[in-house]
Amino acid sequence: MPAIYLDANASTPLDPEVLDAMLPFLRDHFGNATSGHARGQVLNAAMETARGHVADLLGCLPDEIYFTSGGSESNNLIVKGVAGAGAASPGQGRHMVISAVEHPSVVHAALSLEAAGWRITQLGVRPDGRVDPAAAAAAVTPDTMLVSVILAQNETGTLQPIRGISEAIGRSRTLFHSDAAQAIGKIRVKVQDLGVDLLSLAAHKFYGP
Repeated sequence: MPAIYLDANASTPLDPEVLDAMLPFLRDHFGNATSGHARGQVLNAAMETARGHVADLLGCLPDEIYFTSGGSESNNLIVKGVAGAGAASPGQGRHMVISAVEHPSVVHAALSLEAAGWRITQLGVRPDGRVDPAAAAAAVTPDTMLVSVILAQNETGTLQPIRGISEAIGRSRTLFHSDAAQAIGKIRVKVQDLGVDLLSLAAHKFYGP
């Protein structure tokens, strides 16, 4: 009897159409997309086309899309990248707010900052597993550089009120991030609808590479 795969929340099989689209680049169009020669220009054009497609799906601009190796790298890049930008800007605070139900890649990145002297506030959740937007707003101080709340929790599937949290914390200098790796491909995910500044995804969660 063929095995039945029941772990799609961890990773999905590659869609055959995606494989067909990728094969020419894996087999024939190899090279460096930043090279100035003709091969590099072909690759660069293909990458920019892909960037445009992703931007259209998420409702953002192509130059706002950054490709990484996956969700964990994206989360780490966002948390530590915001911290690095703050460290380079005089007068910026050293405080972040994360929910208690974040993916480990967010938690570990935040804890590494805490070990380096940052103050990290972890938001608890209500009995329904959701963050209270008012509690998120109350946790934000003038020193808060980032608030990070996962969109769909990777173990329980709970959907967080991201738009409500965004409205509660307001459009101050505090950046708002959401890890949407478990939501993309299952529900509508649009940057403007969510009200986030930063969003992380993982293609292998929705039949991509």
